[in-house]
Amino acid sequence: MPTYAMLTIAKDTWLTLSKSPSTELPDDQKHHVSAGEMFILSSYERDAGFFVVTLSGLTPVDGHSTWFVTASDVRIEEEEDSVLDAQSVGSDTTIEPKPKPKP
Repeated sequence: MPTYAMLTIAKDTWLTLSKSPSTELPDDQKHHVSAGEMFILSSYERDAGFFVVTLSGLTPVDGHSTWFVTASDVRIEEEEDSVLDAQSVGSDTTIEPKPKPKP
């Protein structure tokens, strides 16, 4: 069964176009995100204390799909694509995380 990755913002932070501190970047190279926001990812990789994330083609932010985000500020979870058809998700769709099974 196909999977997709979900980026959940754990605390208020910045998506940035580089690993430079957000305080050093101009406004057009960063985007503030709030705790609880969620994004579907088409790919991601760990790069030191950051994740390099590529948002699904359906949800670019400020015209960019690839961003850096501080790893400690987010959670990334892979989900089975049993209910969600990523092709049918619009930018205004709210996605609720699936409950985790109890141990």
